[in-house]
Amino acid sequence: MRPVCSLAFVAFVTVGLIPAFGCIQGRFINDIPALRPAKIDLSSRFSSHVDVKIDGTETKILIPTAEERAEALSKQTVAAYEAKLPGTATSEEMNDYAASLIFLKRPAEAIPILVALEKKIPGLYATAANLGTAYELVGDVPNALVWIRAGVARNPQSHRGTEWLHLAILVTKRTLQTDANWLATHSVLDAEAPRSAEETVRAIEYQLNERLHFVGPSDPIICDLFYQAAVRLNDPALQGRRNDYLQQSLRFGDLRKTLIDRLDVHEIEAAGLNARKIIPGLEGK
Repeated sequence: MRPVCSLAFVAFVTVGLIPAFGCIQGRFINDIPALRPAKIDLSSRFSSHVDVKIDGTETKILIPTAEERAEALSKQTVAAYEAKLPGTATSEEMNDYAASLIFLKRPAEAIPILVALEKKIPGLYATAANLGTAYELVGDVPNALVWIRAGVARNPQSHRGTEWLHLAILVTKRTLQTDANWLATHSVLDAEAPRSAEETVRAIEYQLNERLHFVGPSDPIICDLFYQAAVRLNDPALQGRRNDYLQQSLRFGDLRKTLIDRLDVHEIEAAGLNARKIIPGLEGK
């Protein structure tokens, strides 16, 4: 859900911010090391320190995270754009400005900029992706679906081919608006055709890397997706990551707690069983 600038967030694309939400696209994001979808590195979202000596005195230097660097660059982009004379911004600058506003959690301000850009230069992928993300963040799921679908049509390989999952998330959100308990008996993945475990885990990891910047402490969709990724990691070498994802599922809510309580990872590995065969509702996913 990262904004798309000619800049991409730990989820944006390159015109490209850091992927953050599923689709923000912008140029400044390309200047920031993205979190790779091979593993969700939650520790990278916290600042760290390094001890150094300056003139013989020990001191601590703060090492900003990728998200903190993205926030600083977003603020610079917004300030530079707003200092320009009205009507002088290029289409790329308009898009970068909108993507920066989205990353700074000001999506309502980005929407009119992007609507104007679509009228000025119809058909740009970044415009569609950013509009879809902005509409999702303000809670307008129908328009979010329209524009994310348009983005996929304009660039089917965007976000490394994982935008099918962004659409599934939006369909789930739309369903939850009329049936708040739908996820109790379904999964976000039910909104899409079944895919291989490898493709599903890759998409979940990539999309969550983009989305975590924008979610709160309790989110049933994130809870479900961490769980769905975990139970598909059946290689013994990936047991640590699977356990991490099960813990993260619980961090975002208790939606899958009953299933997780029943899932003894060590017992499954010792028996050499495939997790999807013993977890209700997972067959065929």
